[in-house]
Amino acid sequence: MPPDGNSLPSLPTVPVRPGGSTGLRWLFRLTALALPLVLLVIAEGIARWFGIGHSTDFFIRRSISGRTVWSENADFGLRFFPKELARVPSPLVMTEPKSPGTYRIFLFGESAALGDPEPAFGMGRYLRVLLEDRYPGSRFEVIPVAMTAINSHALLPIARECVHREGDLWIVYMGNNEMVGPFGAGTVLGPQVPSLLWVRTSLALQRLHLVQGLTEWFKRKSAGAQATSWGGMKMFLDAQVPPFDPRKQAVYTAFQQNLNDMLRAAKGAGVPVILCTVASNSKDCAPFASTNRPLSTSEEAAIRADEAAGRAEYHAGRWSGAMEHFQAAAKRNDQNAALAFEVGRCQLALSNSAAAWEAFSRARDLDSLPFRADSTINDTIRAQARLHAATLIDTVEAVKKASPDGIPGNNLFHDHVHFNFGGNYLLARTFAEKVRDLLPKDIQAHEKGGDWDGFQQASDRLALTDWDLRRVYDNMGRRLSEPPFTTQVTHTNEIERLRSELRRIRERRSKTGASEARNLYTNALVHDPEDFQIASNLAKFYEDTERWSEARSTWMQVQQLIPWEPAPYFYLGKAAARERHPEEALAYLDQAVALRPDLADAYLEQGRIWLEKKDFARAQSSGERALNYQPTNGRILLALAEVHLASGDTNAAFARLKSAVSAQPSLWEARYLLGLQWVGRGDLESAREEFTAVTRLRPDNVQAHFNLGVALARLDKRTEAKAEFETTVKLDPKNTRAREYQKSLDAGK
Repeated sequence: MPPDGNSLPSLPTVPVRPGGSTGLRWLFRLTALALPLVLLVIAEGIARWFGIGHSTDFFIRRSISGRTVWSENADFGLRFFPKELARVPSPLVMTEPKSPGTYRIFLFGESAALGDPEPAFGMGRYLRVLLEDRYPGSRFEVIPVAMTAINSHALLPIARECVHREGDLWIVYMGNNEMVGPFGAGTVLGPQVPSLLWVRTSLALQRLHLVQGLTEWFKRKSAGAQATSWGGMKMFLDAQVPPFDPRKQAVYTAFQQNLNDMLRAAKGAGVPVILCTVASNSKDCAPFASTNRPLSTSEEAAIRADEAAGRAEYHAGRWSGAMEHFQAAAKRNDQNAALAFEVGRCQLALSNSAAAWEAFSRARDLDSLPFRADSTINDTIRAQARLHAATLIDTVEAVKKASPDGIPGNNLFHDHVHFNFGGNYLLARTFAEKVRDLLPKDIQAHEKGGDWDGFQQASDRLALTDWDLRRVYDNMGRRLSEPPFTTQVTHTNEIERLRSELRRIRERRSKTGASEARNLYTNALVHDPEDFQIASNLAKFYEDTERWSEARSTWMQVQQLIPWEPAPYFYLGKAAARERHPEEALAYLDQAVALRPDLADAYLEQGRIWLEKKDFARAQSSGERALNYQPTNGRILLALAEVHLASGDTNAAFARLKSAVSAQPSLWEARYLLGLQWVGRGDLESAREEFTAVTRLRPDNVQAHFNLGVALARLDKRTEAKAEFETTVKLDPKNTRAREYQKSLDAGK
């Protein structure tokens, strides 16, 4: 039909070939989608090329004397902690590939599983010697994949690595740090209780070196960013978690999911699992903090009155009356952990063990500083064991069975959760009974008859001596002299217990001498020459007995066994310094800080060397570098004060000493020097306070008692002064100056 005047002419039809522009559009779309990924891969490659970032794996492959091993990654904790607070795994050496005939056990957990405060005598170490004695001819590796302050968020990625590390059995002992560890409700190590999706996405992104570099750059650029340092449990004092805080449920849910995923990973790898409930000190560890429910003024007054009456009755030995008052207070304030604990103590004194256990458990669960696994954590562990048909060890019941009145206390624990030597042996023996049933038949066929090794036999295999005991109890004494332990109602008894134990150790050491201990170490090393932990303890024994040449040679052996570790270089430097080889000592210490730039002790030792050389400027510079990494470390502040005193700057020394005492009130050396400074300034009352504190912290310190006596005499407190001089003479019968003061006071002069 011809077009009319109002019609537009038809456009010619253009044929479209199949796959033409549509294919190009899809190509563009795919390129647009892939380009960011390609750019990310390129950027990540560039970051790694320039050495930005670090490995986030728990294990690192290394070579020692021509053989390949897996060792710990010192940077592993950086995914879970701020750089200044990051914890480091303990040294480990694991053959790659696994040696023929070796049965490898991975022990998962936190500091309790590791064996803190001395991993050389942890539960895993006792387990290994028990199994090797029981099954001669078989080799057992018990690898503690455990760290201080971590929790299930960190242990899950470790477990996924262990799937590929030829493990024959997993033992899981975790749960103490869920509330206070990374992403917990009471953590000071980062965000509190983010969603599990956020946690896992964040941890996945932090595996990228590019992200690590950008994060570090933003931290340096952020205004007001200040370095801090690890301060132990006292860091958490202001991060309390009330007992019914709704955020706790999110923590429990995350723990359940992390544990579930760990067990699924093990099942997928065909590795059997022993799952353990988590025990704690119930009887001798009072709650660290208590929270009150909302109370009226009259309720508060009634509670205070009942508490005061209860304590008076308790100290008078009238347990029934005390319990009535504490129960009345607890009824009014049913969220208070301290009151529940007091009820438990009264029930125990009345021999009502079952009721005491219930009250102590409630006190633990109500603790507002939740450093111990609570009932919900342990119930979750039991439920997961049933769900996954895992072997369960109810450690809570095991320690109850091994404790007087069925309530665990300092018979098995150093503090709130860390087992003492006997406690670690008990858990190892309990584990061994279960491991026995899971061993391959070719190992079971060579089982030795009779009983398992006893505690003493196993301890001898690990070369546990009184020198090790003294070091551990000294460590615990310092730890328990810090908050939050100092606020516990049980604190005084625990400090006295430690002092009594140290006195017994000193008496035994004086009777047995050093030769017996040395033989124990050397015999243990003959059995296992590559046990760097026994070798380290032998080297420390030589230090304690001032055999510096032997200490150096032993530390050299340790260095060859774990050459990537900074500690042997530090101790080599320390030994060389004591042998009057300062240049060699400084070289070793430089190697230590090259391996670990934040090793404050190495800078401190360098400062001591420069101080002996009377190079006060370098001594102070070394001390300041140490302080930069640990600004609240009282011992570093004390060392700087000693530099100032040596250089004649008493005002600077005085300021440092005051800071040292403020940062670490239990540091008696700083208090003693501060007391002398107060004397020099004519403030005898302040001097008296410091010397009194020293005599409390170190009752056998002769000079502290003497100087306290002098200060009291000058303050005209004659009776108190005479008592201090009498104590001085009792401790040091040859102290003529104290006798002269006694005579002067007796004469009324």
